[in-house]
Amino acid sequence: MQMNKKVALMTSAGLVAFLAACADPATAPTSSKFVTEVNRDAVLNVGDVTNATPVVTLLKICKIGDASGTFTITDVGNGATSGTPTIIDDNAGLAGNQKTMTPGPDATPNCVVAVEDNGNATIDQGDFFTVTEAVAAGVVTQTTCFLAGSGLTPCPASFFINTAHGWTVLVRNTAPPPPPPTGCTYTKGWYQNKNGAPTIVLTIDGRTPDQQRAIFEASPGQPGSVTWGVDNKPNNLLNLYQQLLAALNNLGGNALGGPNSVDAAIAAALAATGGSLLNITLVGTPDIGALITPLSNFNEGNVAGFPHCDDEIIVN
Repeated sequence: MQMNKKVALMTSAGLVAFLAACADPATAPTSSKFVTEVNRDAVLNVGDVTNATPVVTLLKICKIGDASGTFTITDVGNGATSGTPTIIDDNAGLAGNQKTMTPGPDATPNCVVAVEDNGNATIDQGDFFTVTEAVAAGVVTQTTCFLAGSGLTPCPASFFINTAHGWTVLVRNTAPPPPPPTGCTYTKGWYQNKNGAPTIVLTIDGRTPDQQRAIFEASPGQPGSVTWGVDNKPNNLLNLYQQLLAALNNLGGNALGGPNSVDAAIAAALAATGGSLLNITLVGTPDIGALITPLSNFNEGNVAGFPHCDDEIIVN
């Protein structure tokens, strides 16, 4: 049987042509995970959810990873005579045949029957198909192909389907990591002074802006109306809570708005402190000094991506 038709992988704006090369064999699934078959399961039809096993007469598309995408399947050629294929199409209003898919886990990929072609192999009937995918910017695509009767096989530019040929195209899409958060920070002293105090405008940890200002202004020697711990002891409990309020104000009140290490320090400080209004309590027996260090380090501009704000002058 001759299958030397000249075909090209379809490309267009916004589409990622990913079938020119296969996945790195070191990271690709092994063929033992996808036992090959030659006999077609008669109950499978185009559009059916299926497994990753390649089956003759069928082109299956399987998806894993953490990003969705839209596949376009195109009949680009045929053998001596077309096999009169049936192709999936979820978007009847758009030209071409599309299928939008979300990923499944590695062990159980999300798979669908994308094409059925019952051409007769003995008289060279069948069709060639290309598969392209549109994904969001920055998404990395890795493709692995399995041929019925052969298993893991280098991905061709197009897939010939008939009663002797069937393919599974396994696609992994990996979304880019989110950019790290950025901003600038002020020390607790900034929020104590006449320039910084007016910038406190959010209710944070249940404390109004005025209550936060009073807490920032308090000191062990001049507590004002602020109370903490037992008889205003230990002194560093007040410092801890002031550093916590400064960090949260620096992040606009978002306890999850900083780097992971800072978010963890905020969570630990919130868990270790309580109270309401102008009273600060200690929960349990935490190492207060160890809780203060990462918060003060952040507020002083020593964490990557969060330098000290230019309009605060630090006097050593």
